[in-house]
Amino acid sequence: MTADQLEQYGHKEFEKLQKAHGEKLDERLRDTARMLDDLERKTPGLKQLLKSRGIGDNAMVANMLIAHAQIYHAPPGRSGAAG
Repeated sequence: MTADQLEQYGHKEFEKLQKAHGEKLDERLRDTARMLDDLERKTPGLKQLLKSRGIGDNAMVANMLIAHAQIYHAPPGRSGAAG
């Protein structure tokens, strides 16, 4: 994809995330970013992988990362996957 196509793709996928997460999207994306920062310190290259070729812009990938961030940041003994 060209740079313009990647940008358009990213916007369309973000719209999907907005529909799926509504008002909680910003908070969930912040939590996901914190998780990715932690993982990047442990395993450099993850962020670059997600940026390459629009992988991180894919709504399905982003949803999986959001779900994992909820678990990652949950207090011990809780799944964090609730609403």
